[in-house]
Amino acid sequence: MNKYLIPLQVRDALSDPQYQRVDEDELVAEALNRLGVRSELFHSFYQAYSGPFWSIRVGAELLDVIEGPNTVEVDTGICRKKFGLPANFFVLTKYAAGQVVVLDDLSEKIYEMDFEGGVELLSSGTLPVRWTSLASFLIEYFADE
Repeated sequence: MNKYLIPLQVRDALSDPQYQRVDEDELVAEALNRLGVRSELFHSFYQAYSGPFWSIRVGAELLDVIEGPNTVEVDTGICRKKFGLPANFFVLTKYAAGQVVVLDDLSEKIYEMDFEGGVELLSSGTLPVRWTSLASFLIEYFADE
């Protein structure tokens, strides 16, 4: 894990010990391996911090990789089976208001996707990018209100 890949604003926002991941390195590594996410920032973030998280600014619950009934792995699997979410996309947020936030692991771009044609738009490359990188998403997500 390279904690310095995580933007300083995010590290500052999550400096409280309640967010620090403790004694779960193996479980996190197994979950990240099963997911197959290539993003180094994604790996570093989830190895360092334990969620789930909430942001008023973004209005969605950011899932954890091992904590809670809904995880990145579980919800990504559901969206792949039920809606045909392509393999290079990972669900980052809990389903709310008819949509989820997804990461394109190939480009690290972030999309807000609904289930009323959103998968088709995402697959065709016509869904608008909401955040240009995982770093920019995390910075906005954890920005002071």
